[in-house]
Amino acid sequence: MKNVVFDCDGTLVSSHEALLLTLKQLVSEERGVEVSMSEVRAKYDADMLRCAKNFDLNIENPERLLKRWGELSRLSARAAAYEGMSELLETLESRGYRLLVWTGRDRASTLELLKKADLLRFFEELCCSDDTTPKPHPAGLAKLLVGEDKSKCLHIGDSYTDIQGAKQYGIKSVGALWGEHAEKSNFGRFIPEYWCDKPLEILNCLEF
Repeated sequence: MKNVVFDCDGTLVSSHEALLLTLKQLVSEERGVEVSMSEVRAKYDADMLRCAKNFDLNIENPERLLKRWGELSRLSARAAAYEGMSELLETLESRGYRLLVWTGRDRASTLELLKKADLLRFFEELCCSDDTTPKPHPAGLAKLLVGEDKSKCLHIGDSYTDIQGAKQYGIKSVGALWGEHAEKSNFGRFIPEYWCDKPLEILNCLEF
């Protein structure tokens, strides 16, 4: 079986700005004072635990923070599929690839986003932050790809947590650069096997 795993925000759908607004609301609630968008942009991190530390939030009970993050995310779930994404997924589906989603977002808001973007129909299974240990821990990939040949798996994401997780699990990855805020420098020391500027370029990365 050939498996292609996608991140959600910034990879499948354009939702980064909505994500930052949700983070702003969460941090403002936790601090009891309004935080600025400039601070949110400066301290945001794709690793949610590290993100919480950046804002000096109390992380003694990370499950509580993740639960509230999920509640706020569902209220602000809005996004559109990136240009060429539907065509890419249709092509992969027609070629017999098994399509999956691994995201740091909670399940309810992920389902809402993908439904609104008309992409949910393509995916066999999702693994979200409330299903197992969140990114960058590779538990989500292990859950999605249990029993699969790792040489026939590819992960696509727009942040270092995606590439870090893929490397730890032992599969190849693609750095997605088509998002509004995606830059190679954001990946730090976690370098994927491939870089793609547009969704359809993924087809050139498939070696199986």
